[in-house]
Amino acid sequence: MLELIGLIIGLVIGLISPWTIPVQWSLYAACGLLAARSIWARLNGRPYTPPPPDTMCGALVRYLTTENKHFQPMGANMGILPPLEDRPRDKRLRYMAQAERAVASFQTWVDAQNDAV
Repeated sequence: MLELIGLIIGLVIGLISPWTIPVQWSLYAACGLLAARSIWARLNGRPYTPPPPDTMCGALVRYLTTENKHFQPMGANMGILPPLEDRPRDKRLRYMAQAERAVASFQTWVDAQNDAV
């Protein structure tokens, strides 16, 4: 049920956004799922922990919630992720390493969220 609510929220965001393109629908669905998890936690009196900042969702949440005098809207991009400790010089290898770190971190976060339910 929670996932259905999240997808509906994401689709509504996508439908009312004037800049919607099909590629962004997965981003809107992810935002809707995060919103649904946050609402569920609040309604049930449970703490909500946002995704880790080394994931794309977490990096976007951190970017949006950090005070910034010269805030500019920004979409998902690899530049907002925290740097790697051992940064490969090749951009493809660097992006692959960041993606692998993000997937592992996101899975750990999801498992922790599900354990709290």
